[in-house]
Amino acid sequence: MNQRLIRRLRNRVLVAGLVIVAVAGIVVAATSPAVATPGSSSQDKVKITLIIPELANPFYVPGEKGARSAAKKYGVDLQIVGTQQFDVHQQIALFDDALTAGTQAIVAVPGDPTTLNNAIAKAKAQGVRVGTVFLDAPKSTRDFFVGHDVVREGREQGQRVLQVLHRRSASGVVPAVITTCAPGSTGQEGRRAGFTQAVTQQNPYLSTFQVKIVAYLNATGEPATSLANHQNLLLAHPDVKVMYPMCAINTLSAGQVVKAANRKDIIIAGHDWLPQTLDLIQQGWIPWSVGEAPYDNCFKAVKWLAQAVRGTKPVPHGLFITKTILATNANLAEIRKSPNASG
Repeated sequence: MNQRLIRRLRNRVLVAGLVIVAVAGIVVAATSPAVATPGSSSQDKVKITLIIPELANPFYVPGEKGARSAAKKYGVDLQIVGTQQFDVHQQIALFDDALTAGTQAIVAVPGDPTTLNNAIAKAKAQGVRVGTVFLDAPKSTRDFFVGHDVVREGREQGQRVLQVLHRRSASGVVPAVITTCAPGSTGQEGRRAGFTQAVTQQNPYLSTFQVKIVAYLNATGEPATSLANHQNLLLAHPDVKVMYPMCAINTLSAGQVVKAANRKDIIIAGHDWLPQTLDLIQQGWIPWSVGEAPYDNCFKAVKWLAQAVRGTKPVPHGLFITKTILATNANLAEIRKSPNASG
């Protein structure tokens, strides 16, 4: 009886061991492929690439934040790429890299109106949707542009300058300078044209004073270089009375230079809302600055492209012009709360 009992116990232990091994084998078979096979939630996300021409330019910081917010909300695997300073060949290369990596949509900021036309056509031929923000490629096959009426921006800036000069009882020839961070781009050339036309051809005070643009300078979008260029500009034109810096970083540089020289006689027609620029407005060195919507525009572009790739909504086509807001000392507290003013 004892030997039979011992044999039975041994058989039970053996069967139990086989069951454990079998169960363990099932667990390994069920879990190992899940770890090894790419199939996480990231694979279900839409792949979108944001291409920026000047990563060193702080204007794009709120734009990047807007793009990331939309990516989080709409399930996007977002890649943000760019160059420190605009370079035609590098921007085209970044476009090609995005296509090679399998991006499904691209948000681009074209450094000039035509550089990316062929790259955009190539992307569209592969079924990749393309939107532009801030700066446009109007003759390309891009799906949409989200941005501002830049000619109107420049014209309104010129009109504000004329009104201030009139209130200051200006007379004779008034020297003015224009600075840019992206010469040749649609945004910069549009603002320049609107401003120049307003202060020279549409000046209602011509009998009293005439504005003469004495310099047009590519100050660049790199902060240190922009500051140095504005310092040199003031040294070269010490009698200047008007500065129209058409970029965010150029506006900040102009304000810093005017403050350092204690020149409140110089009118700065500012552009965009860097936090330091708002400080200079509060201190009285910059009278105003026109604010665009980098956060909102990038959020929209990523949202629209994500919906189009998923097929939940068709991709928009055409121009989508967004409003600008003027920041002055009177509304600074409200402006500072805007995500478009984040640094």
